[in-house]
Amino acid sequence: MNYILMNVCAHDAGLILAGKKTMEIRSTRPNKSQRGHDLQVLLYETMRDGGRGEIVGTFRCREIQQLKKLDPQEVREKSCMTQEQLNQYTTATGKDRGDLWAWVVEEPLIFQEPKPLRRIHVRNPPHSWQRISTGAALEALTEK
Repeated sequence: MNYILMNVCAHDAGLILAGKKTMEIRSTRPNKSQRGHDLQVLLYETMRDGGRGEIVGTFRCREIQQLKKLDPQEVREKSCMTQEQLNQYTTATGKDRGDLWAWVVEEPLIFQEPKPLRRIHVRNPPHSWQRISTGAALEALTEK
């Protein structure tokens, strides 16, 4: 299993952890050696818009799909994004829609107590996402 720390705004974290947002749109994905394996994604809720600045939960990702191969209506529904929001994201990343990736969200889990980044030996949150060590991830996944 590979472990990822992903930053999300409070609104999106809430939708993911409630099981409503089952697709997270990103401009990048893990490299080839990490694909085809389960990813356990720890969700860091950013401080933007009243977020906590802590790791608030996790989800499993077994599949990352290229956006251009998916039905646009399905993408909007599963990502909880409007077409305008998708267009804004595409513009902000400087990428073509076909170069974006849909991380499929499964088995969301809310932590009883949010965890600070220092718990997983990370000083600063990632810009989008980053790999973390198995040991660090298990520290976060263990309730203390």
